[in-house]
Amino acid sequence: MFASEQWMTSKRDEERKGARANDIVFTPTFWNNVPFTLKIMGPLVRVLRIVDNEKKPAMGYVYEGMERAKTAIAAALGGEDNEDYIVVSGIIDKRWNCQLHHPLHAAGYYLNPEFYCYNVDIESDKEVSLGLHECIDKLERNKDTQDKINVELIHWVNQSGFFSLETAKRQHAEWWKLYGKGTPNLQQLAIRVLSLTCSSSGCERNWSTFEHIHSKKRNRLEHKKLHDLVYVKYNNMLKNRLDVDAAYDPISLTDIDDSNEWLVGKMGEDRVFTDDGDLVWDVVGEASGAGERIHNTRSSQPAALQPSASRASVSRPSASRRSTSRPSSSRRLVDEDSEEEQEEEQVNAAAGKGKAIAVVLFSFGSLNFIVFKYYSMYGHVEKLAEEIKKGGASVDGVEAKLWQVPKTLHEDVLGKMSAPPKSDVPVITPNELSEADGFIFGFPTRFGMMSAQFKAFFDSTGGLWRTQQLAGKPAGIFYSTGSQGGGQETTALTAITQLVHHGMIFLPIGYTFGAGMFEMEKVKGGSPYGAGTYAADGSRQPSELELEQAFHQGKHIAPVAKKLKGVA
Repeated sequence: MFASEQWMTSKRDEERKGARANDIVFTPTFWNNVPFTLKIMGPLVRVLRIVDNEKKPAMGYVYEGMERAKTAIAAALGGEDNEDYIVVSGIIDKRWNCQLHHPLHAAGYYLNPEFYCYNVDIESDKEVSLGLHECIDKLERNKDTQDKINVELIHWVNQSGFFSLETAKRQHAEWWKLYGKGTPNLQQLAIRVLSLTCSSSGCERNWSTFEHIHSKKRNRLEHKKLHDLVYVKYNNMLKNRLDVDAAYDPISLTDIDDSNEWLVGKMGEDRVFTDDGDLVWDVVGEASGAGERIHNTRSSQPAALQPSASRASVSRPSASRRSTSRPSSSRRLVDEDSEEEQEEEQVNAAAGKGKAIAVVLFSFGSLNFIVFKYYSMYGHVEKLAEEIKKGGASVDGVEAKLWQVPKTLHEDVLGKMSAPPKSDVPVITPNELSEADGFIFGFPTRFGMMSAQFKAFFDSTGGLWRTQQLAGKPAGIFYSTGSQGGGQETTALTAITQLVHHGMIFLPIGYTFGAGMFEMEKVKGGSPYGAGTYAADGSRQPSELELEQAFHQGKHIAPVAKKLKGVA
């Protein structure tokens, strides 16, 4: 929706709320939280739909519906012992007991033959029995009638007489009319309870119809005629709805148990396109990062600013119930190549299809320094990263490591883009960043800004940001662009904002490269911000001068990092 031409040309795109919504939707961490949220909200929404239906009174179903919803949530989150479920269950129970739960729900559950006749545990449920007797006290003020009801309850408990007949498919208020004749007082109470609705939405829709009719064209209608028109129109709508949905049961509790099926993996082997191709939903989920662990976002306060008292909150899914074989960083599916893009976009995409990220990590005794490299479609960022690593390692006592960040595209997608085999450089996780004492980040440019993978990786470092574990550590930047006007300096500038929020110290190379910075006869990438190269259509490889500049960047930043570490 937000990528459509209709949205981009609408006024909503320029409004503050529209821009905010757009930013949220395109944030990988937002989509990482969606599956977890749906696992919780899916069953609860189903219960609300049962409550809100107009066709069938729901008082006898709400209690059982909530129990099944909690069971479905527990199954989706990994069991009742899961730490996330314990927190979520506590929140649900608090709201249910404080605002939503009433004795009528328990009484309806107890008197509903569909549940009572097949569940022996209901009779021993203290909360249900207490709710039933509270309803008897409030709905029937006559003490003699209360005593008769309690006596007649024995027949209900023993399922004797009419109650021994196994019929529970009709609306249960009607069931009591037919089979409760042997217990007239209990019958009357059951009919009153089971005939109750649980929502006033029907009245709200009635007056919504009133507002629809009472338009400017009809606002002079006399009062009685107006109400007659509302009566006719609303009942006609109600009749149409009942006619269309005659075969549909609005209260089907089995749907609650299955509402999370697509979230817990049962659809993984289904094909996305039934008529062609082998693409299955498991592949789509992996490519989009839907199954990845959820990371903290930057909306949280740093630990130093948080109050010491613990606060109840819904924890994000822990890593313990997810596969540890995948890198724990946010991913999102990004379409980086389109045949219909303009020539400038195609040139920039040539440099950034792979969205490489490189970080060099150095070590000085206890000091580490990283060179990151994600993936480079044409190998430009990788070659610069290797030279930076050599430059850093040339400094006495320095250990340089080369890493890459996780891909955001599936191998099948990369294969169709004619990407070369993935590099054997190890993939880094956010937690490993905290072990480093210095960084040099490298990535291709996309319209003068950092690549999607680099941004997605930094979006996954919210936990490090919250605790400011990277604060005070030095960092440099290098890059690759598709053309000389591709934004080498603006790419560095936009990337610096990430460093600033983490409290890192940006170390440019300035003009320390000497005469190489003033080369005018040859095409040369790089700037005072850091080393760089031009990828063009992929046929041009980094020049000797660009590789020397990359080596110099590693050799220049490593001693500065040593001084900051205090081991020089």
